[in-house]
Amino acid sequence: MLAAVLAVTALSAAWGCGDNRRGALAFRKRIIDPAFRSEGVTVFDVDRDGHLDLVTEELWYAGPDFAPREIRPPRAWDPLTAYAHCFGAFHRDVDGDGYDDLIAFGPPGEDALWCKNPEGADVHWACAQIAPSASGEMPLLTTLFEPAGSLVMGIEPERVLGWMTPGPAREAPWQMNPLTPPDFPQAARYEHGLGLGDVSGDGRDDILTGSGWLEQPADRAAVPWPWHPVAICPNNCSHMFAFDFDGDGRNDLIGASPHSYGAYWWRQITDAAGQIAFVAHEIDTSLSQNHAARLADLDGDSRPEFITGKRWWAHFDQDPGAREPAVLAVYRWERAGGDGREVAWTRVDLDDDSGIGSQFEVIDVGGDGRLDIVVSNKKGLHLFEQAD
Repeated sequence: MLAAVLAVTALSAAWGCGDNRRGALAFRKRIIDPAFRSEGVTVFDVDRDGHLDLVTEELWYAGPDFAPREIRPPRAWDPLTAYAHCFGAFHRDVDGDGYDDLIAFGPPGEDALWCKNPEGADVHWACAQIAPSASGEMPLLTTLFEPAGSLVMGIEPERVLGWMTPGPAREAPWQMNPLTPPDFPQAARYEHGLGLGDVSGDGRDDILTGSGWLEQPADRAAVPWPWHPVAICPNNCSHMFAFDFDGDGRNDLIGASPHSYGAYWWRQITDAAGQIAFVAHEIDTSLSQNHAARLADLDGDSRPEFITGKRWWAHFDQDPGAREPAVLAVYRWERAGGDGREVAWTRVDLDDDSGIGSQFEVIDVGGDGRLDIVVSNKKGLHLFEQAD
């Protein structure tokens, strides 16, 4: 087994974090809204003024100053007793008018909505249902099926996983294009662990889950997609990604535990029967409730960082480590060992009083060529701006 060695870099001063191995990662924390509004957030230019805006389900914060404006009458929830209605937020131009619209997901089993952008005007947005009962806690927006972006999600009561097409009229429910038969396990209401990546090495992105992967066929319209059950995540997973960490030419997997401790990567191997299999390696087992994650190259060295952290009180105080600090963390990695096949990890803590929600964004908000991090959760809405 390949070794996974972890070093942890402590917080520094008020706003920066250092990693002496590869140069510093430094972020400045900005509290945009201290209230608990949402567990998900998206970022796009709502009013097309050239500045990116931060968007939750009920408020959008107009850049560059991020003054709040209403999408719908805003609510704030008690983080110790309640769930926010929004578990995830995305955007695409649903109606083709040139302005991106909001897509928002409620708690598992509740509705998914799209809200029409009123061309940036400071008025309430008209919202309609995508589906009355969306299942799964990790929906995706991908250009895999449509250039504008399509939703990969589950629906109930059919419990199928597939991608959604906008309806013929604004108020019409969206159409499910199933990739699985009914009663697919990973389309159940409270399932986690969803992602995209080329597992088989054929150049086509497959759909990753915590208990196996759906292989994209040469004709993606040929359904159902072949299902490969594999024991991957020990306690389900949050968002999952594929990347060749050990440099052997095959994509490995990475993910983290949403309701217990642990971040992991799984080395891809070929088993005795000639089938794709995975060997688990611990990255870190000291952070819990890692309910959302991103894989992005923060420092521009072509080695993407794994970004995650605590969704503080994800199940209130019922999960292991629930009362521990709400850490936002970056895991950096490098190949090590005599053959360069071992993978060593360093955790860099960016903050200990924010964490992540159930979905967050990594994007260049300020237009300076450096990726920033935007999180919305029980600690409020925060922007972490990457600094020199």
